[in-house]
Amino acid sequence: MALFPRIGPTEGNTYITITGKSFIRQQKIFCKFISPIEFKVIEGSHISKQALSCKSPPSTRKGEVKIQVSFNGQEFIGNKLSFFYYIRPTLSSMHPKYGPQLGGTILNLFGNNFSDLDRIMCNFGNDHTSIPLLINVNFVRCPVPSMFICGNHHLRLSNGSSNYTLNNVDISKFYVFAYLSKIIISPSFGTIEGGTLVKISTEINNCPLPQSGMYMCKFGAFLSSAARWIDTKTLSCLSPQIPWNSMVPFSVNISLVNENDSQ
Repeated sequence: MALFPRIGPTEGNTYITITGKSFIRQQKIFCKFISPIEFKVIEGSHISKQALSCKSPPSTRKGEVKIQVSFNGQEFIGNKLSFFYYIRPTLSSMHPKYGPQLGGTILNLFGNNFSDLDRIMCNFGNDHTSIPLLINVNFVRCPVPSMFICGNHHLRLSNGSSNYTLNNVDISKFYVFAYLSKIIISPSFGTIEGGTLVKISTEINNCPLPQSGMYMCKFGAFLSSAARWIDTKTLSCLSPQIPWNSMVPFSVNISLVNENDSQ
């Protein structure tokens, strides 16, 4: 016999499927969870001739337990079936909370009980996954993958056999914004004394600029000024004083939550 998943939280309620051969439908099926200090017997259910199901009971401790199955409540079989209880991780903070659509941001998670998990993965929304760069009991570093959809993505962790959302939904939101690959500036010229109000418009659909971002307009290699958020597609800034009369390249940098990540 075999079982899946092989791991679940100590609060229980993990639905476990046990596979084998020639399971005959009985009135009742029993699953026994055996730890070094106690055992618990719960009622299971018949799925097919090859599969049974039972739900893990709560456990007072993390660690491995053995699972046995009975069709009469007296004789139990399956001594080699192992299930591991872990303490569910909790998240206290996440930094940064924003990153570009093309990915590459390193996300730092602070909390407890991260190291209990086996083969931990970082999931952003439903379709984007990355492998952590570093894991210990209180800290995880997740590289953010590239994502097609902008906006808020709820961070979840998985261990290959179960998914769960971290404890604080507000903390575990990660905002994805687009690179400003297409911008229109108006006007495109000004005096060397500075003070020209420059309006920056984006042509990005369905990918709004976050209002909480810190934006900088860069004029040439060394001169910059703070930009003001107007709406989800528009920024503005004042041109700085320039000591020479020439054309300079223009770009917009986005810095978020005091991070050095920029665009």
